[in-house]
Amino acid sequence: QHKRKGGHHMKQATSKKAVSCAHVVTTSLFVIPPLVIFALYWQLRGWALYSEDEVMHTNVLHPLFWNAEHSWEEYWKPSMRQHERLSALANATHVTVTALKQLGLDAFLESSGLIGWLRHGEVQMPWETDADVGIIAGDCQAANLTKADLARVINRDYEVLKFACSCEEHCQGDNKRMAGRVTHRTTGVCVDIFAYAPVRQPRRWQQEPRHANVDWWERVDDHSDFTFPRETLLPLQEGRFEGFSMLLPQRPRDFLSWEYGRCLGVHVWPWRLLIYTPASILVPTAIVAKGAVLLSGPRATRSPWPAATFGAYAAAALALLQGGLAVLALMVACVCELGTVLLKPDLGGGSRTRTRHQLAVIGAIAILGFELRGSVGQLFCQVDDYYLRPLRPKAWTLCLLGQCWDFGG
Repeated sequence: QHKRKGGHHMKQATSKKAVSCAHVVTTSLFVIPPLVIFALYWQLRGWALYSEDEVMHTNVLHPLFWNAEHSWEEYWKPSMRQHERLSALANATHVTVTALKQLGLDAFLESSGLIGWLRHGEVQMPWETDADVGIIAGDCQAANLTKADLARVINRDYEVLKFACSCEEHCQGDNKRMAGRVTHRTTGVCVDIFAYAPVRQPRRWQQEPRHANVDWWERVDDHSDFTFPRETLLPLQEGRFEGFSMLLPQRPRDFLSWEYGRCLGVHVWPWRLLIYTPASILVPTAIVAKGAVLLSGPRATRSPWPAATFGAYAAAALALLQGGLAVLALMVACVCELGTVLLKPDLGGGSRTRTRHQLAVIGAIAILGFELRGSVGQLFCQVDDYYLRPLRPKAWTLCLLGQCWDFGG
């Protein structure tokens, strides 16, 4: 009998601990959503941009797209709005390409400018900070072109900061990969010129049997080892960029994929979540529906405060945040709400009401997940491109106690 009483007391103690633990977890689930919502709001207030129009009319010093390396300090105009910088970059690109053409060099669009052309309909990315064009090193060397040659033919509103068939000045660090650089004397925006040539030393992975018949080219002195099959670049094709005629790689997407990977969509953070994940009418509909289900049970068994609390969280998320951030915050709130009613069934009213409410919350989570499909797809694409099916071996660097070692590549 004494043993039975002891076992009974142990069960009671265990039950009390379980109840206490459930209470702590439930309380945490109620607290997490407002913390997430207000933390996002506090961190991003006055900083987040939620549309391309906002980006265009924001000052160029905004931290989302300010990069001191992409401008020339002597002529830099910090009072510009982003749309003014884009206009200046488009004109600078056209002027630089035209001047190189006068010297007999076919300059072509590459790097971020080519991504903008591909992704944004033959224009620059809204948050672009500089311009990039490429030349064929062999053509430049055959013409024996110099900085003085380019300075002689270029529009007087522009200054040639450096130019040679391969880097001859300002070649420290990453600057070594730039064969030339042109700046606008009024705004300080820059056009970087890169040289391309057959690879000087084939990489080990390029000598594998599957690459036996590939003619490999490279960006000269590129720090990220940008190499690619020649046929993705040449012969160049005619195209349009920012309203001007522009030469383009033969297969732009494939050419870019060898440098940036095959996932050329807008990155999840910041731009896809901020600008390209609008919350459709499905979102508030799903939020209202799950609250209505929770309040639809018999009056004797329902409590209005869970619906009111999570409804207030949803209203705060939609009022304080926009785009994908609002959707993410609502997703967190819905997951917490589902966990709350699973841990504390009495909050959901009668059994039928609880079941309907749980299904409504799951439905809301599914709708929110659908709204985030672009971000999810981009993340899966990047994992697949980097880890599962990379075009080429990936290089990575280990640094320890001031010493660095490169692996792979």
